[in-house]
Amino acid sequence: MGRSARLGLFVAAVLVCVVSMVLGLATHNLFAWLMAAGMLSVAISQLAECA
Repeated sequence: MGRSARLGLFVAAVLVCVVSMVLGLATHNLFAWLMAAGMLSVAISQLAECA
C-alpha cells in the first residue's frame, strides 16, 4: 500500500473516531466508545507506518 493510501486511511480513521466519540457522548452508547477506540488504534498504526 502506498504512502498516500495509508495517509488517506489515517484521515478516514480519525474522522470515524471523532464521529464515534461524539455519538458516544451524545447517546452514552458503549459500542460507539469501543468503535472510537478501535479507530484510534487503526489511526495510530497507519500513522506509524507512514512515518
